[in-house]
Order: sequence, then structure tokens, then C-alpha cells
Amino acid sequence: MTAIDLPVHYPYGGYHYLLHWYSDEDRGHLILARNEYSISVTAKRVFDEHPDAEIKAYCTIDIVGPSRLMRVLAAVERRQENIRRFHREIAHHMKDAHEAGLKLPPMFVLCEKFEPQEDHGDPSDFALETHYDCRHCLDTIRLVGLTPAILYDRYYAAWLNMHPKHNDNHHRPDHTRVPSRAHPARDGEALLCVRPRFGHHSDGLILQPISPKSEPDTLSDAGYTHSYLDGNTLFFFRHRQDIDHAGLQAILDEAKAKDHARSERYNRERKEKFDREHREEYEQAVLFFVEMTK
Repeated sequence: MTAIDLPVHYPYGGYHYLLHWYSDEDRGHLILARNEYSISVTAKRVFDEHPDAEIKAYCTIDIVGPSRLMRVLAAVERRQENIRRFHREIAHHMKDAHEAGLKLPPMFVLCEKFEPQEDHGDPSDFALETHYDCRHCLDTIRLVGLTPAILYDRYYAAWLNMHPKHNDNHHRPDHTRVPSRAHPARDGEALLCVRPRFGHHSDGLILQPISPKSEPDTLSDAGYTHSYLDGNTLFFFRHRQDIDHAGLQAILDEAKAKDHARSERYNRERKEKFDREHREEYEQAVLFFVEMTK
């Protein structure tokens, strides 16, 4: 069965130390190193800058490449996404053609019966007008005698010749994502991956367990949606063992104490300055009236 490269952001494999830390302001981050000394040195610098950090995980790991099965599933995901994109693009063109008064090819008809994928009560006027989430059509255009997959297989190559600006991935190359150099994982073994989830109220870098244990019968099978296959994974890894992080916690506690002392000193100096400036104002007010009554 066809497999494709599953790119990662960190291509190096093998034994590593991993420290996962989190702060409310900066969210989740990682420190990754080949030895414990490097972790400690880096952690001290990080905790000095982020004394509000919290240690979420400290362990040793084996960074691995995606297994053959994962690369097969990635091919399925890519194909399904390409099918969805092409179907959406063609439906949009056919809708515009219909609204322009053109006769549609026989494999496309205007959908005349709106039925939502899930029943949530009376549909809104917007849903009735646009057929949003209709089980029969896309963008009011219904396929006749073929599925979105057949539409893609039968017509995409010729469509691409007419529209060379398109490509099968519909993405610009991202040179930060490269094939993993790590030894491939075994098919079906339980792994974890590191994924970014940045944005408002998001988690930053997260450690996500994955367990790819099923293989599709054909590359046209639908229903395979695995977030770790979207090409935005930093790396895949096998957990080895958790490490007592008391030493790192001591470094963090020291950073918190220093930050607290700095904050206390700043507040004290600020109050002293405030009191001094206001006392000078009071003294000037008193002096004013003393001088005026002489």
C-alpha cells in the first residue's frame, strides 16, 4: 500500500532528555537535550526568565521516525484532504455557473432538498439558503452518479493541466518541515508526539499520546482523521522513564525566590519614593503658609 513521507520539525532521533514546562503567560514549552547536564544549564536560564513556570514532565525518551503504518495513514489523510478540496472547488464553480444561467454538466444538479447532517431542530434561514452542512450536496450542488472520490480520480489530472497553479497538496512548501532521520517506529506501537497548539487560550507545545493500530483497506477509505498526520508535528517519541525532577524543582524554586525578592525590593523602593515625594509636597505646603504669615 502506498506510503508517503510524514515530515517533522525536529528530524534528529535517538536518546534524549525531555523537560516539558508551562506558564500561564507563555504556555507549554520544551527543553530537549542529549544529557542531564545540558537540561539543568538550560533550565536555569529558562527559569530565571520565567520564574512562574511549572514543571509538567521530565523524562528520557527515544525520538523515532514515523512507522510505515503512520506513513500509509498520512497518504490516506492527504488523499482525503485533496478530494475534499477539489470537490469544494468544483462545487463553487458549478454554483457560480448556475447563477450565471449556464446549463450544468449532467453529473451536477442543483440540490432541491435540504437535510442537515445532524438534526438540531428547525434550520436557520442561512442554512436553508446555502444548504450549509447538507447531507446531499456541497454549496447547493449535488453530484449525480459519482462520489467526491470518483470526481477527483476521474477529473483532477485534466483539471490540473488546465489550472497549473494548483498542486496535489494545495500547500506551499514549508522548509521547516523535513523527513525524520530517526529510526522508524514499529507499526502499531504506542507513541507520543509533540505538537504546537498556540493561540489565544491554547496550550502551547503539548505531549499527545498516539496509538496507530488500524490500517485502511484502500486508500479511498474515509473516516481517518489523525491530527498528528497533518505535518505539523515536531517529532514522535517513545517514552523511556520518568526522572525525579527534585533538582530541577530546586532550581525553579530558587528562581521563584529571587523573583519574589526582586518584586519585594521593587515595591519597597517604589513605596519609599512615593512617600518621599509626597512628604516633600507636604513640607512645601507647610512652608508656603509659614512664609506667608511672617
